[in-house]
Parts: sequence; structure tokens; C-alpha cells
Amino acid sequence: MTSRRMERIAGVLSGVLGIAGLSMVLFGPVYHYTAYTRYGVEQGYQGLLTGPDGFLWFPPPTVFLMPIIMSFVPPLLVLTGALLHSRNPGSRVGLVLLVGATLALLAGIIFDPIQLLQLFLLPSLLLALVACILAFRSGRQSSPIAAGQAQG
Repeated sequence: MTSRRMERIAGVLSGVLGIAGLSMVLFGPVYHYTAYTRYGVEQGYQGLLTGPDGFLWFPPPTVFLMPIIMSFVPPLLVLTGALLHSRNPGSRVGLVLLVGATLALLAGIIFDPIQLLQLFLLPSLLLALVACILAFRSGRQSSPIAAGQAQG
């Protein structure tokens, strides 16, 4: 399997896993809660409430919701950059997009305000790093300088 094909696969998997992980955080049951209520004690409605709860199952403050929504951008850009660079290795746009989005993904994981996205974005980051390494390897192999050194 060529490094361009592996770069494409790693980039696409990185984007898909990143979007799937973020979707799990937003729409899936993330934690389990237990609460005691005394609402309606005179009517006999007191007791223990338990069940799964997700991030969007209660109205979250905007300060927590905006970083999660903005976290969808880097995985999409990693996917786009890997596809652009793997199809045209001489293109600097795809490489810059891939590396920039990988750095943005890393910064988003490091500076995560709610410490929840790190777990779900780590596989995406690792695959994005693999795609970057493969992009640099394929870029060196197909550059005119490397071709000239191989001939001389």
C-alpha cells in the first residue's frame, strides 16, 4: 500500500472518528446521574431519580457549547487536507490544511474547558498525526530535489 493511500485512509478515519466522538459527546449518554427529590412531598412524590444523561439533555451554558461546536471544524479540515494532499502531493494547500488542522485539534484537546473532549478526540488526533507524518514522507519522496539527488 502506498504512503499516499495510507495518508488518505488515516486522514479520512481521523475525520470520521473525530466527528463520531463529538457526536457521542453531544447526543449520547455521557454520564449517569442520581438525584433525590422532595418535590411534592405532600402528594407523595419524593424519591430517588436515576438514569443516563447526555450533554445536550439539559440546557448547557453557551460557554460550554461553543467549544464543542467549534471542535467539529478541525476533524473536517484534517479529512479535507488529507484528501487534497494525497490526490496531489505537490499541493502545498493540502499539506498546510492537514498540518494546521492537526495543530488545531491538538490545541483543542490541550485547552479543553470541560475535560470531556480529550477522551473522544484522542483517536482522531493520533490518526491525524499519522496522516501528517505520511504526508511529509510522500512529499519528500516526490519532491524534485529528492528526485535529483536520487539520480545524481
